[in-house]
Amino acid sequence: MGGKLPTPNPSWREGGLLRIVAMGDLVFDVLVQSNEDELSLESDITARIIVRPGGSAANFAVRAARLLGDEGRVSFISKVGNDDSGTALVQILEREGVQPQVAVEQTERPSGTVLVFVNRSGRRTMVTDPGASRALTVAELEVHADLLTNCHAFHLTSYSLFTEPPRSAALRACQLAHQGGAIVSLDPSSHHLIETLGRDLYAAFAQAVAPDIFLSNLDEGRLLCGEQEPEVVARAMHRFAPIVALKLGADGCIVSQRDGDMQHIPVVPTAVVDTTGAGDAFAAAFVIGYLQSSDIVVAGKQANTVAAGVVGRLGAR
Repeated sequence: MGGKLPTPNPSWREGGLLRIVAMGDLVFDVLVQSNEDELSLESDITARIIVRPGGSAANFAVRAARLLGDEGRVSFISKVGNDDSGTALVQILEREGVQPQVAVEQTERPSGTVLVFVNRSGRRTMVTDPGASRALTVAELEVHADLLTNCHAFHLTSYSLFTEPPRSAALRACQLAHQGGAIVSLDPSSHHLIETLGRDLYAAFAQAVAPDIFLSNLDEGRLLCGEQEPEVVARAMHRFAPIVALKLGADGCIVSQRDGDMQHIPVVPTAVVDTTGAGDAFAAAFVIGYLQSSDIVVAGKQANTVAAGVVGRLGAR
């Protein structure tokens, strides 16, 4: 990939809408909030349990729709099971102002569910049954070719890259988005799944995505580059994209552009209840901030603020 920074297409400023497309999992989160530090085998504990809509890329889409309001149009590509959960998940997207482009699985494969255990400090452990979300095919993706070639930004989470058939569908979606001149953003999504897949193989898939913006947290960045210091990690992540936003949790973020400026942006301290969805909110705010300003610092400040608002309550949305 070259060193040229992506230039946001300003066409929506002429009376049009900012068009954003996201692709990935659409699931229900079963959130278990406990005063325990961790779950123990054969234990019996009391916890608060709630069910909320989730999926990393779906959270991005909902947050983007909320941030843009009437100034944008956000579409979401995914797949659900032929069940009541799938119907409900699509209806929730519609109520949030997101335009669902969601295929329905015709086998007995159900819609996905994620169990999220949140401990007393707000840190989470996730157990995932992605269900039909990880069954999206290239043929089902091709139905949305016009949508992808006519958007201003396309966001992908790496959950779609870890297995087939969604990997091939995701890479095709990125190809179509690039053809249309969209800014493509990629979130590595999972330190554990990158490690399981193998960081070199993941790196090859990430480079095939050819993102303009790479949105990594520090653990993911350290794994991918083998470095420890945040500034060194951020600079190393430019192997994937000309713009890097490295999420540092309570320490804010580092934003960097290839062969250019790097800046650490602190965040106002916030009491952490649940970190679920904070990274997705950060990504949505950063992408929109960059599209609107062409300035990574402005985008980083906006992303920090939005993410801080998410960690103060239970649930991703």
